[in-house]
Amino acid sequence: KLWLSLLIPKLFSYPLEKAKAIKKSIDFFIAPFWRIMMIIEHNSRMELYRTPFGAVTCGTKVTLRLAAKDLGIPQIIRVIAEFDGASREHNMKYIYNVGEYCMYETELEMPKKAGLLRYYFEIYTDNAHIYYGNNDACLGGVGKIYEEEPRAYQITVYNEDYRTPEWFSGSVMYQIFPD
Repeated sequence: KLWLSLLIPKLFSYPLEKAKAIKKSIDFFIAPFWRIMMIIEHNSRMELYRTPFGAVTCGTKVTLRLAAKDLGIPQIIRVIAEFDGASREHNMKYIYNVGEYCMYETELEMPKKAGLLRYYFEIYTDNAHIYYGNNDACLGGVGKIYEEEPRAYQITVYNEDYRTPEWFSGSVMYQIFPD
């Protein structure tokens, strides 16, 4: 920050357009380093971040949380939920601090129809527009930061009245994969 305070007085001695160009180039070089410092976490396998955990029945309300450290001042933190080709945005609200982390939360009502609901996070701050989504293996758990639309987490939504057929109850099933 010291070098920035030394540079600011010089910005005011330049014509306005030249000063804007210098600030833009500074932002271009600072932004990647700023992103390295921030920590964002959502673990789809922990009830702290997703309640209830696992597959849910149609119409269930699911609470999603995101923890963030060194994020700066967020303008918008939201969940993008996709189901059957339709996308919905849900703004997250700040709920409390856990140590140095700020926790954000929103509640999603699951669709009335069975299927897979996919979701990821979109974050706007003063310095960045980033995404947070599933990890590279797409197996849930702790995700990662992306600069473009990420791999999505998923929630299996099933009908409450679904029952395993009586003839299959207690059976063993094999799935064979050819090499």
